[in-house]
Amino acid sequence: MRLDDGNSQLWDVVGDGDGLRIEDPTAGTTPFQIETGAPADAMVVTAEGQIGLGTSNPDDPLHIKSDGKAHMRFEHGNGAIWRVGAHSSSFVITRPNSGGKEFEIRNSGDVVFRFGGLELARIDKNGNLTTAGTVNGTSDVNRKRDFAAADTAAVLARVASLPI
Repeated sequence: MRLDDGNSQLWDVVGDGDGLRIEDPTAGTTPFQIETGAPADAMVVTAEGQIGLGTSNPDDPLHIKSDGKAHMRFEHGNGAIWRVGAHSSSFVITRPNSGGKEFEIRNSGDVVFRFGGLELARIDKNGNLTTAGTVNGTSDVNRKRDFAAADTAAVLARVASLPI
């Protein structure tokens, strides 16, 4: 079926053995396609404008539901790829072929930071920090509190009295 706006834009709606497509013969592109055999609720747009992928009842502006991994993939033309998603036990940010999850919030409450599959830091649900490297504190004078002047002679006398 061809749609013609009467000016210069044509649209073709094509249904065949490959699926359903909306083609732009003016530009030579296919901006929308549903392949034959697509699962139920592959994409739903509600009357409120919410989009469901894998669900017929989206609760948010974009709701992704999957029995496997519910991921979104961000891919730049230069080859940079990131995935953001939910697993059965955590929320993750990954780079494909990097050796694992780069950032993970586990259902247990732990937060894990990795690079190339190597765990660099973990903050557990109690706030305890474990690192694979050095933790550098601050020496900003504005962050220091409860300091008082010391009697240097008394401090030196105490140091001198330490058993060696």
